[in-house]
Amino acid sequence: MQRLRTYIILMVIASVFSGCSVATVFVLFNNTEKTVRVYNGAKWLVLQPKKSQTFSGGISQEITFIIDAGVGAKGYNIFETRIPGKLVSSENRHPSLYLQLESSGAIYVTTPKPNFPVLEFPDQPHGFPLVPKNGKFEKSGWTSQPG
Repeated sequence: MQRLRTYIILMVIASVFSGCSVATVFVLFNNTEKTVRVYNGAKWLVLQPKKSQTFSGGISQEITFIIDAGVGAKGYNIFETRIPGKLVSSENRHPSLYLQLESSGAIYVTTPKPNFPVLEFPDQPHGFPLVPKNGKFEKSGWTSQPG
């Protein structure tokens, strides 16, 4: 029994120091006139115009999620940006980031729990607004469905 307890304590310590992190939850509001699809690494989610969708992201270190607006899918990467704490909500021990997709393809970070659509964005952290790989929605290397 003592061995089991010691093993569990060591595993907890190892996981803390190995850099394990809690998955970020994204709340994405579609402020466009198009229905878009969002791929979060596990499945495609449908996001109607002027509606929001909550999901966890994380396809790879380069791509957090993919958005397909019907003219070719584009990858977005949030993992390389530092988000100020005032823009992150941490309900249920999961950090939540609220985002708004504009018709240009740009994604802005908003304050936590905004009344969508947001008309005036807070000062954007370095790296925001996020833009798709080629700067706008167009055919790219992401034209086929991942996974």
